[in-house]
Amino acid sequence: MSDYRVKVTVRNARLLRAIESLGHTPSSFANANGFQPGELCALVAMTRRPLLRNGDFRASVLALCEQANVMPCDLFNARQLEGVETNSAEIEVSSRELSAYAPAEIENPEDGYMRQEIAAQVAGLLAKLPERSQLAMRMHADGATLREIGEELGLCHERTRQVLEKSKRMLRRAVYRKPELRHLSDDKAST
Repeated sequence: MSDYRVKVTVRNARLLRAIESLGHTPSSFANANGFQPGELCALVAMTRRPLLRNGDFRASVLALCEQANVMPCDLFNARQLEGVETNSAEIEVSSRELSAYAPAEIENPEDGYMRQEIAAQVAGLLAKLPERSQLAMRMHADGATLREIGEELGLCHERTRQVLEKSKRMLRRAVYRKPELRHLSDDKAST
C-alpha cells in the first residue's frame, strides 16, 4: 500500500543554469530579450524542441547562447534536442520507497511538516513575550553569552540571567497550556 504520491517534473538543468548565470529566470530573460516567456519556459520544461523544422535553433536559444557565451551543445544533450510530450509523472510510493528516492539529508515529509508546525507555534508563543524577553531569548538561542545579551539590553550580568529565566518560565507555562506542545516542556511531572 502506498503512503505518498510523488510528482516528478523534468527540466533542462543546463538551460536553467545558463539563464540563472545571467541573473534571470526563464520569464525575465524572455521579457528582457523580447521573446514570449511561454516559449523559454517550454524549452526549459523540454515540451518544446529547441530546433525549428528546418533544423536551425530558435532565436531565443541563440540569444541565450550569445549572452551566456556558450554553444547550443552546452545547453542541450541529444535527448533534450528531441523534446518530450509530457515532462512530469506521478507515482505512488511507500515510506520506505520514498526514502530510497530522496537523498539521506532530506527528512521524512511528515517530520518536516511537524517541525514547521511546532516552530510556527513556538514563534507565536515567543511573540506574546515582552519585547525585551523576545530579544533575550532569540540572542540566547543564537548562542549569545549573558554578557552579550546584557550589553544589547543595557543590563548587568545578573539581571540578564533573571530576564532569561523569567522568559523561560513564561514559555514553559505557555507550552504547557497547549496540549500539542507539552512534549517540549521540561515540566513533565504533571502530565
